[in-house]
Amino acid sequence: MTAELVRGQNHPVSQARVEIRVSAGTPVLALVSACDDAGRLAGPDAVAHPGARSLPGVRVPEAVGGEH
Repeated sequence: MTAELVRGQNHPVSQARVEIRVSAGTPVLALVSACDDAGRLAGPDAVAHPGARSLPGVRVPEAVGGEH
């Protein structure tokens, strides 16, 4: 699956593994949220970001998040 990510836009995941790479000229903040079919978060622990790098099935590399 290839998709252009746009601010505020969501894409359903149809595969067991998804890899997202971001290339930018300036630092960016990226987060991952785990939602159900209705788009609801399971709770505040359902978001991965540089301060909380892992969720079940989601990993944010240390080297990437540690640079910001």
